[in-house]
Amino acid sequence: MSSLDDSDPPAHEAVDAAGIGVWDFRPQTGALVWSLRCKQLFGLSPEASVDYGVFLRGVHIDDRARVSQAVQRALTPGGEPGVDLEYRTLGPDGTLRWLWALGLAHFDASTGAPERLVGTVVDITERKQRALQDRQLSQVAESSADFIAYASPDGKALYLNPAGLALVGLDDLAEVQGHEMIDFFTPEDQQRLRTQLLPVVQQQGRWIGEFRFRHFRTGSTVPVHYNLFRVDDPATGALAGYATVAIDMSRRKRGEGDNRFFLADSVPQLLSTLNPRGDITYVNRRARDFTGRTHEELCLCWHELIHPEDSERVAAAWTAAQASGRGYQIEHRLRRRDGEYRWLRVDAVSQHDADGRVLQWVRSSTDIHELREAQEDLQARDSELGWHNIELTRQLEAATLRIAELEAKLSG
Repeated sequence: MSSLDDSDPPAHEAVDAAGIGVWDFRPQTGALVWSLRCKQLFGLSPEASVDYGVFLRGVHIDDRARVSQAVQRALTPGGEPGVDLEYRTLGPDGTLRWLWALGLAHFDASTGAPERLVGTVVDITERKQRALQDRQLSQVAESSADFIAYASPDGKALYLNPAGLALVGLDDLAEVQGHEMIDFFTPEDQQRLRTQLLPVVQQQGRWIGEFRFRHFRTGSTVPVHYNLFRVDDPATGALAGYATVAIDMSRRKRGEGDNRFFLADSVPQLLSTLNPRGDITYVNRRARDFTGRTHEELCLCWHELIHPEDSERVAAAWTAAQASGRGYQIEHRLRRRDGEYRWLRVDAVSQHDADGRVLQWVRSSTDIHELREAQEDLQARDSELGWHNIELTRQLEAATLRIAELEAKLSG
């Protein structure tokens, strides 16, 4: 059967350019008319002939029965008025896509028999992939043995993972959301949170150190290694909330003495300490495993592992930190043991003596490679979608009008 694009090339070219496929199914004959974009989404050539059987064979086998049933319900008088479906397609070349189809059924006014099912389809593969990534990140948080929490910009508790619930004696998320972030601390520590920790987070983006939670049931204090950082809106840079990752230190505090090296080797970050001159004095196991270098080698060659395009910027940040005596944060690439350069977010804090002199620097490096790539992809998509939104609205209006005109001609 001929393509929809043959009927009015300019109109359908505009719709195709917006990424929208248009289709027209005639159930009495099984005939199916597809626009060029529809054929592209199913991995077919512009010249390919299509009918309802071709459509069903192109739907993923695990979705095929569900799709067929939805179409039959839409074509049943008195049933659902149309289709609103998300399903997968598997092209001839093995390409898997997620599609979203919307359609409206038309019935003969005198007999009530279904005449046509007309609608549109768009590719939602990227949206599905982002949703999958979100679920995977959620699973990481839910499975972690560490306290992981998130709060709104005004300090209202929004999320706490199961390990966190157990640590502070709360039962479920509903109970968590009945509290403010400040409620998780003893009265004497609440003032410190307000006057010291939050101002540092707001200005520098992060605070790392030892702090204490309170147990909601017993009232006892729970010592933790506390990592509090701000989460910014990627579009505006405005504060979107506060996130926390904390490690329970109570067991080590009670019976194991000073196990700082054990703690440092347990975290997923690359940790190192430097003397005031910038010489490395310690690196944890994660840093050694990541780089494939020994402690002695890293003390001498860390700077050689920084990506050449980032080395000047990293050196400038370190020079400025030495001059000011204040911590800094920077993102740069570091060569992994397999030769791949990975993006890291580096947080460095300075420790001072009673006179304010720097005693040492503590540097934490977190692998953000996938997050960085995802943010870059999202920014690129947002930039492209910003232009397309207005144009898409106009094209959809034109397409709707044209479909109505085509229906009038076909029924005339």
